[in-house]
Order: sequence, then structure tokens, then C-alpha cells
Amino acid sequence: MFDVDGAILETPGKPPDSKLKDSLRHGAYPAIEYKGLLFTYMGPSDEQPEFPILDTFETPGNEMIPYCVWYPCNWLQVHENIVDPAHAYFLHSTMSCAYRVTGTCR
Repeated sequence: MFDVDGAILETPGKPPDSKLKDSLRHGAYPAIEYKGLLFTYMGPSDEQPEFPILDTFETPGNEMIPYCVWYPCNWLQVHENIVDPAHAYFLHSTMSCAYRVTGTCR
């Protein structure tokens, strides 16, 4: 568990008298909420650009919805398909690109 300034409050995997939490801090990144979604900049703080308002954010009738998709597999299996540029076209071209998930993602 971390405090808002990155201080480590609890280290449940360590013994109660562990000093690990006193010697480390977790970094933080600036975030902005826009139309219900959260965006963050993870680069050098002195190079942070202004938040871009992309034209797709402002398309009439376009609704931005946070979602997640549950894949019942190892994370690496999902990533190795990204390397194959033809994968999505040949295997998923008939699928809808809109995933609207309600409830809790696993």
C-alpha cells in the first residue's frame, strides 16, 4: 500500500519489523481525467507536453467508455499477437471493434 506521495505504508510480504518500507519510495506520474477516462504522462517531467485534445475525442455522437477485456491466458500470449500485423485482419476482421463491458472485469 502506498501513500499519495509515494511513501510505502505496508509491505505485507515482509516481516513486521522490516525496514524496507522506510528505505524506498514509489514514483508517481501526473494524470488527467478527461470524459471519464484517465490519461497519464510517463516521460521526463521537464518534457511533459500539454494534454492533446484529439479530433476523435470530439467526434459528435462518439462516447468514450472505459473497458477491459478478459483474456483467459498468459499476458505474453496476448502480446505476441501484437507483433503479427496481419493477425487482427485475418482472424478478427468480422468482429466488432466496440467492446462495451459492464460490471467488474476479472
